[in-house]
Amino acid sequence: MRGCADKYSLAGDAFQAAARDLTTESYDYAYVHIMAPRDNLNVCSNYFKRNVGSSYPPELASREDGFQHLCDVILGIIDFLGFYVQGIAPAKCT
Repeated sequence: MRGCADKYSLAGDAFQAAARDLTTESYDYAYVHIMAPRDNLNVCSNYFKRNVGSSYPPELASREDGFQHLCDVILGIIDFLGFYVQGIAPAKCT
């Protein structure tokens, strides 16, 4: 359980790194800084799935879902900014 908490703690550092990357228009690096913690959180749910007899706490599942949604929104913004700076019109939302 402590490992999962550590993953969330490291995510804050990754978000700050992504924000610094955005100030220099380093969109690829910002993308990587957001993808890493998003993917790392799968470690928590996978840990519970591998250990027979333990179930993934609903509080963690809910938090993970919310966190992944937040990361997806941030990644969408990074994509949009990268396209905008390159002069490429992104696909319109419907």
